[in-house]
Amino acid sequence: MLPPISTYEDYYEKTRYQITFRITVVMGLILLVLGLAFIYLEQPATTITLSGVVICALLAAFIAYTKKYKIGAFLFMSIGATLCITTLLTLKDVYHFVDPLYMLIVSLFTYFTLGKLWGNIILGVQFSAVIYYLLFHLNTNLVIVDELSQGELYAISLNAFLCASVVSFLINQFLKRNSFAAEQYRALTTELQSKNELVEQQNGEKTAMLKEIHHRVKNNLQVITSLLRLQSRDLKSVEAQVHFKEAIDRIGAMALIHNQMYQSKDIGKIELEHYLRSLSKNMMSSYLLNQNVKMNFEIDVEFAPTNTTVPIALLFNELVSNSLKHAFANQNKPEILIRIITQTNTTIQFIYSDNGHWTRPANEDSFGLELIDTLAHQLNGTVTRNTENGTTYEIIFHLEEDLIL
Repeated sequence: MLPPISTYEDYYEKTRYQITFRITVVMGLILLVLGLAFIYLEQPATTITLSGVVICALLAAFIAYTKKYKIGAFLFMSIGATLCITTLLTLKDVYHFVDPLYMLIVSLFTYFTLGKLWGNIILGVQFSAVIYYLLFHLNTNLVIVDELSQGELYAISLNAFLCASVVSFLINQFLKRNSFAAEQYRALTTELQSKNELVEQQNGEKTAMLKEIHHRVKNNLQVITSLLRLQSRDLKSVEAQVHFKEAIDRIGAMALIHNQMYQSKDIGKIELEHYLRSLSKNMMSSYLLNQNVKMNFEIDVEFAPTNTTVPIALLFNELVSNSLKHAFANQNKPEILIRIITQTNTTIQFIYSDNGHWTRPANEDSFGLELIDTLAHQLNGTVTRNTENGTTYEIIFHLEEDLIL
């Protein structure tokens, strides 16, 4: 099990703290060695070098005591850059072969501990100082300085060697940190792949189980419709037979939903238009009409939330069955229009209309109209009915979740 992200951040904070503390100690020791060497060789940079020893000692003590490496790093950066620039621009009787190396150390240290922004700033400041030295001090410096003595050669060589050691140390710390990051990234990627495979496997098992459930529900609903058909054969009342047929159609509409979900690749989605077209074909076959009813669909909702599909299907079933039973007896070219349009991500406009001439007016207290109102209410909808030219229903649904468009 990999540690949480906060653990990685803690590691990087610890790494920066260690780099800050170690480089402060290392620089203090190096400057001490150089200071002693400069005293022996009587070099002019002795005072500045020993001042750096004292500053490094104070910074190391401050970092160790407070654990506030950022303050220590900022002080090291600012003081180190100041000492480098001061040495470069004020000591005119020595060669400045090694000063750029110290500037490089300060810049690398700043990049590794305080980040790119401060690294760029301090690099720009020191680079500007070098440009200024080259333009205004280099010629004067070369004229003043005589040939290097043997002691000065030793001092410059030792200085360069120690600077190279510090640069190597900083780069080594940086590479170690990058190596850790790469290793943890690989480990995290491997674990994520493993978890993804497990999730996909579990998702596949759950999808198969849900499909099996939908398949069984569909079969059970078909058994119920078969039982209702058998029972209806014993009924003498024509009105009772009609009610049984209506119940069978409603159950069939729900069974078709479960059949679509069982066959769908994505079990959480049903193609609404495809489903309604299939349902309308089943209904046409069920009513054995002598005339061909033209079904027109204008639907811009590709997929709807599954909890809205059953109410919409039952509404569709109820409205179409009413038209097929009562509207087209005297209509040569019967047509039905279904428009399902999205108004917002949570609002659907459902318009149903036919061009029929109803044989009898709709009874306001009928079960069918009551069912339409109930289904619309389930979807926080409002129903408007117009029977002037055929029959038109406009239902506005206000859903609790966004549509899957």
